Amino acid sequence: MDQRDKMKTKAWYKYPIVWFVIALPMIAVVASIATLVIASKHSPQVLEHNVSYQTDKDKK
Repeated sequence: MDQRDKMKTKAWYKYPIVWFVIALPMIAVVASIATLVIASKHSPQVLEHNVSYQTDKDKK
């Protein structure tokens, strides 16, 4: 075998592990954006802290 044949390698994008390493952070980004959208659409109501709730017994 020639030295040049040993040095021939594939392009970086032809290795599956590269796409796996790129895909993991991208999945996390997409999931966080989806979570943000869901949280903003279904946000709970904010209650005022100084509102007192009285029952009928408390009013008498």
